[in-house]
Order: sequence, then structure tokens, then C-alpha cells
Amino acid sequence: MRLFFAVDVPMVPGLSPALDRLKAVQGAKVPSADSLHITLKFIGDVDADIVPSLTDALERSVADIPSFTMTLRSIGCFPDASRPRVVWAGVEDGGVMKMIADRLEEEACGLGIAAEKRGFRPHLTLARLRQPVPSLMNRFEDLSGVEMGKVKVTDVKLKSSILTPSGPRHSVIHSSILDDVDK
Repeated sequence: MRLFFAVDVPMVPGLSPALDRLKAVQGAKVPSADSLHITLKFIGDVDADIVPSLTDALERSVADIPSFTMTLRSIGCFPDASRPRVVWAGVEDGGVMKMIADRLEEEACGLGIAAEKRGFRPHLTLARLRQPVPSLMNRFEDLSGVEMGKVKVTDVKLKSSILTPSGPRHSVIHSSILDDVDK
């Protein structure tokens, strides 16, 4: 199974302008509205018998985390503007997702899953480019610093991913509900 931990992101109106522009870029793979998510930890291909341990790790990692609101703001890219391969929307959440990602990283390493080589930077992937488009980010200067929407995060999921020619298909293996501060 190809697994990862994630926070799902619903389509908010402010994302539409960026996604519409990206769909027009040759070689850009734009996720469908129902598959938008923020990956907290990519696990990779593992045997199904590790799923209960991953589920327990997820529960421990979010046990004391209340639901929170994140803001999607601005557009950026990896690795840099001169050779963009991934276009993303920035995430502001006061550091909550980083804390969860760090906990998940520690738990996963304890299960023998390889550590990430790069530090966690919360972002919502809007497109992956087959070939870098050097001037692409110039098309998004008007969205620099612009708030695209707020999203209440109420759970964190363990998901599976099946790669298909039309793009990945994700399904939820387990969902850990965050504490509701409004109880």
C-alpha cells in the first residue's frame, strides 16, 4: 500500500482563479477539487500489516490537538521561481500542522519508516509541472499575499494513494478527529 498522512482541504472560492490559470499551462497536472490535501508525512509503499500501527501513531500524534483554522494565502513554487516544478498555496496556521507533522515523523521513524530529508513546510499543492516553466510565477504576481480562504481543520487522515494514468486516486484508511474546543 502507498500511504500518507494528510489534512483534506475543501475547495474554497479563492483557489479557483489560481487553479483555472494552472489548468491552462501546458504540462501542468492540477488536482481535482475533491483531492486537495496537505501532506503531513509521506510514508510510501508499505505492507498492509503496518496499518494498525500507523493508525495508533496518528491517534497519539493528535490526541491533545484541538481543531484549528488555517488560512490559505499567496502562491509559491518549489524548487524556485526560475524552475518551478510544484506550484503551491501557502498555509498559515500558527505552527499547528508543523507540530503534528513533527510528531508523525517521530512516530513513523519509530516504526522503521525513513525520515524526510527536507523539513516540513505546510503547503497546498495546486499543480505539478512536467517541465519547468521559467516565467510561470509572473502570471501569479497579483495573488502574492492574497488570502484565498480559511479552512477549519477538524481531523487528520491516514490515506492510501493508487497511481493511475489519469492521476492518483486517494482513499481514507483512518480519520483521527481533533478535539472540539467548542464542547
